[in-house]
Amino acid sequence: MITLLQAAAAPPPGQETAVTLHGYSLPDNAAATSALAAALMAELPAGSLFTPPPPVRDMDILTWVHRGALRASAPPFPPEDLTDDWLHAVGTAENGAPPLWQALQDSSLIQFHILPETQDSAPEQSVRPAFTALEDGGFRILASGFPEDDPEDNPEATLIITDGAPLALRSRTRLLHAALPCDEGAAYQTTPGRALFVLVVEGATRIGETPVRAREAALITGEENLTVIASAPSVILLVDSPLTPRSLL
Repeated sequence: MITLLQAAAAPPPGQETAVTLHGYSLPDNAAATSALAAALMAELPAGSLFTPPPPVRDMDILTWVHRGALRASAPPFPPEDLTDDWLHAVGTAENGAPPLWQALQDSSLIQFHILPETQDSAPEQSVRPAFTALEDGGFRILASGFPEDDPEDNPEATLIITDGAPLALRSRTRLLHAALPCDEGAAYQTTPGRALFVLVVEGATRIGETPVRAREAALITGEENLTVIASAPSVILLVDSPLTPRSLL
């Protein structure tokens, strides 16, 4: 099943009015819930601050910089500066302070909040710069909780990826990226019991007979194979996350 989602204005309480925030309302399935807890898109004027709306504790927060330059502050980790197409991942503690992002210039970001499946590992901070030569074409994994994807372990206060490897997550979730020329496609295969969240950052695409345009998203369940065709040059982010039966929660 495919559900088309529109970005809706969602200014959180206490947020700077200069920040424009949109969120995607993820359907509340009566039988199962996805590890993807929130998907947000924010526009930040230079000098503004962004703190995501709650809940943000005990999450893996993935922030992808669409354009601009940001400084991520997520105590107790050191601040990190980010720029176009960089990915920042931080695990928040149950009782920790919420992270915030400062725009060093006019910027836009896309953020995903992922519920961890294990409490065995401590929260970490990681940064993955853009690897343009590696990520032009089909889907490439930016972050993963699957050992077979060889995500980088983090022995330091902050891990900086230098070889294009994925960042590590605390759940069996993947974040993938594709940059497609017009009339080109990207294919992906998942396994049963999972949800695919496809966000068209820019451009225009179609999934089967369903058009998905810039800033629109598609939530797909009950399907293991995905093919996205670009109707115009397009940038796509894909989150593949597990569905957990509510009876087990």
